[in-house]
Amino acid sequence: MYPWCSFVFVILLHTAVENKGSPPTWPYGEYTLLKPRTGCPAGWDDKGYIYQDTIDKNPSNNRSQTLHIDGKVACSHVKRHFCSKTNTDGEVWPSGQYCVYRHEKEKLHRMRPGSILMYNEKNNNKDEYKLTKFRVYIKKIKRSFIYMKLYFACQTSGDKKIPISLPITKPFYLLPHGSRDCQQVKWMVATTEWIKYHTNNYIKKGGKQTYGKVPYHELGDRKHQGITMFYCYYESCKYTLIDTRGVFQSPGFPGEYPDGQLCSWRIMVPVNHTVQVRFTNVSLNDNDTLRYSERYSTRSNGSFRSWHTIPLNLSVPFTLLSDSDVLFVFSSDESKTSSGFRAEYHHGSIPQATTTPTETSTASTASTASTASTATPSETSSIPLTTPHSELIEGLVKQAEKF
Repeated sequence: MYPWCSFVFVILLHTAVENKGSPPTWPYGEYTLLKPRTGCPAGWDDKGYIYQDTIDKNPSNNRSQTLHIDGKVACSHVKRHFCSKTNTDGEVWPSGQYCVYRHEKEKLHRMRPGSILMYNEKNNNKDEYKLTKFRVYIKKIKRSFIYMKLYFACQTSGDKKIPISLPITKPFYLLPHGSRDCQQVKWMVATTEWIKYHTNNYIKKGGKQTYGKVPYHELGDRKHQGITMFYCYYESCKYTLIDTRGVFQSPGFPGEYPDGQLCSWRIMVPVNHTVQVRFTNVSLNDNDTLRYSERYSTRSNGSFRSWHTIPLNLSVPFTLLSDSDVLFVFSSDESKTSSGFRAEYHHGSIPQATTTPTETSTASTASTASTASTATPSETSSIPLTTPHSELIEGLVKQAEKF
């Protein structure tokens, strides 16, 4: 047995069918989101963009190190593309703390309207845009400054740490409200990104720079003019792991995971194989949960049954063993976080049982990938398919000792 195997949990689960509901759809109304490099949701307009000509004198546009937008941040200009929903189908927007772009006259149910004025380069201004479903105004004002007016609709009635349901099939952007922290979305990991626009916006500037409810942003002082806009990039954390071996871990590990996080990992196990899942790190708060279940049927559509929670007081490393697909679900509460967990997994084959005393059993040495483990009768215990559960558990434990 490997020295890291402190002890083995055998997952043999028998009850409780997994509930499956209809996937969420995009909420009601026509609105616009910032476009990621992965593209727009199916059926949305993806032709809109803004080219923003910022201040040319000592230009200082900047951006976060991680930025997934379809666009470019240069020293004296910023170009970004957009995705616009072109129909009004859908349910109302769920409660939370976030914003989207809107058309000037568009009203979204349960969303609060607002706008931001961004004061751009005044000489030989090259601002341009093509936007089909939300509008910007580009106007000359006093002292020949140019401003760009962006319109928003914001949800302000909920807690951003309580995850909402939105489609998870492709990455997307929302805008944070109230703080730079992102609204949690079920089965998605959010990353806070930002762009600093070197404009004539600054704290205590005369005249209104914002109206109504707007996304969270930060203004520079008069010596360091500009406006920093924050963007929440979402990508799915509902993972399916198909490799023979690999690693999975909580979002942000070994740093803190977000409040209100919900993610899952399904390990696909080939027929006549087992999987070992070795947890090397587990540090969760009392109200956080890491649950697991095993697929009940060997059919591809078999359901997961009997959810079990991994105790938080277990000493690491420890190992779980299963002979079918395993699903792990991690959820954090809305109060505080810790460093999370990390786990390694790998497959191993199970030799077929001898069916009659006169037949000779030959184990296959084929593997599902170049890194797969193989087994022969001399290396592992032979486990008949008709073995009672108590004996099967004992046999699987013996097999785990020889992985």
